Amino acid sequence: MKLNLKGEMKKHLIVIFILFLFAFLGLIIRVTYINIQEKQSYQTSVLSQHVNNLTISSTIPAKRGAILDRNGTIMAESIKVYNVIYDPVVINQAKEEIIQKTNQLLSQTISGVTIAELEKLLKERPNSSYQIIAKALEYEQVKALDQAIKDQTIKGVFLEGYYKRIYPYQTMASDIIGFYNVNTGGNYGVEGFYDTALSGKDGRLFGAIDKSYVNQEEVPAEDGKNILTTIDFGIQKYVEQAIANYYKEHDAKSVNVIVLNPKNGEILAMASSPAFNSNMPFELKGIIEEKDLALLNDEEKNNIRFGLWKSYLISDSYEPGSTFKPFVLAAGIEEGKINLNSSYNCDGGKEIHGHYIRCWKAGGHGLQTASEALANSCNVAFMEIGEKIGKSIFYDYEMKFGFGTKTNVDMLGEGKGVLNTYEQIGPVELATGSFGQGFNVTPIQLISAFSSLINGGKLYEPYIVKEVQDNNKKTVESNESRLIRQTISDETSMQMLKALEMVVQDGTGNKASVEGYRIGGKTGTAEKGNRDDDLYIVSFIGFVPAENPQLIALVIVDEPNIENPDSGLASNIFKDFMGKVLPYRTIF
Repeated sequence: MKLNLKGEMKKHLIVIFILFLFAFLGLIIRVTYINIQEKQSYQTSVLSQHVNNLTISSTIPAKRGAILDRNGTIMAESIKVYNVIYDPVVINQAKEEIIQKTNQLLSQTISGVTIAELEKLLKERPNSSYQIIAKALEYEQVKALDQAIKDQTIKGVFLEGYYKRIYPYQTMASDIIGFYNVNTGGNYGVEGFYDTALSGKDGRLFGAIDKSYVNQEEVPAEDGKNILTTIDFGIQKYVEQAIANYYKEHDAKSVNVIVLNPKNGEILAMASSPAFNSNMPFELKGIIEEKDLALLNDEEKNNIRFGLWKSYLISDSYEPGSTFKPFVLAAGIEEGKINLNSSYNCDGGKEIHGHYIRCWKAGGHGLQTASEALANSCNVAFMEIGEKIGKSIFYDYEMKFGFGTKTNVDMLGEGKGVLNTYEQIGPVELATGSFGQGFNVTPIQLISAFSSLINGGKLYEPYIVKEVQDNNKKTVESNESRLIRQTISDETSMQMLKALEMVVQDGTGNKASVEGYRIGGKTGTAEKGNRDDDLYIVSFIGFVPAENPQLIALVIVDEPNIENPDSGLASNIFKDFMGKVLPYRTIF
């Protein structure tokens, strides 16, 4: 019996040992399983966080194209800038020495960032993975950070790159360029009209978890095209300097200048003052006195901004006054109704259909030829020329010169002026219209039409963009001069050159003369609105050289703030910039 008991106990011990062995083995298997599962879960969590981080910059921004003058001077460009992003979640998991090194480098590298502020973020925003601690820094400012991130010597910091639009010359050529807004894209000027070409196409960065690694796919961005304008930066600079010089002595609601090549319609310069800063298009300080600005509500401020942004030279219209007289003279010569030697007697006014309409010179100009009448800007002579050519010819030539219709210049917001219909032109309207009153034209219409008077009768479509180029400066689109129609014959144009040169030599345009050059042109003075308001627009349109015009410029001073203003104000501005432009362009 004793031997059997020992055998039974031995069997029980073996069974217990086997059971313990199986239990221990099961425990090991379970622990291993849990370890694997948790590790996978942790890895997935980390990878998920990485994918989430990808979504922060999942759009790869396209670089907006540059805007340049005809010689390659950059007037608008996009530069890469960076936001510095701080990630408290990652930093708090790092070793203390890494945290200190990270915060120390950030405080040394980024102006205004302190270690105390960073430590405060770690305590107050421990669950945040995205804290912007600096904005719009150029690469030189973040170069050390970028290297430290790549070397993995710091943790929880990354750079978020994007493009910032800058305008190196601020207010210069803002009428031409317009401005860019991140929310609305290109606005006004070249930025607005050529927004699609400039914008390019954003790329995308996609991230997805595939087992134990992150799979990234990238669709690269397509950068925007560069715009090479017809603008000559040198001419633009001299024009804007001349406008600034005017304001040193006088004041006005606005001063506006446009310069064209009369042989093909290229716009070489265009400026209006006051002008806005394309870098800060909404800013009104410096344009309006602070005491007046404080009295304006938001709607009034916005109306002022819209007025600054739109180009007066393209959008607005005005009475041309005596700058319209050359068109009437050319129509009469072209149709064989008059010639430059036709004579007229001015005694100070003329009775038209029961209305006595005065000449600007109270005592009259006496006996004069048509050429002399243009030089003297005699209203009476031109009322008689208008009567001679008649309503039908007058209206036909308004249409032929392009008044009342858009020029199709490649800029947004072009106006088309306001003309009387054929039925609305009666004897009085014909008389006043013959010296440029009773209807409105846009500045771009006037200078384009005037160019045809002096270039052999060719009316060209004006344009401001010469080429659209890719990043390798390869031309992908080009604009060339477009002839719209013949307005007058070459013979009539030659006669107009002589008559218009006489205006500057011996007539009302003498203040526009530049020593050493033969210049032609025409002055203009027109009353605004109610004739009793005593508000005027004075202007001068001139070209050089008179025998073979290469440049034509229109100067308009709107509501000059002086008593009895005359066109000499505009002529002086013309003389100021043209005296510098001619040597610069080596025109002799």
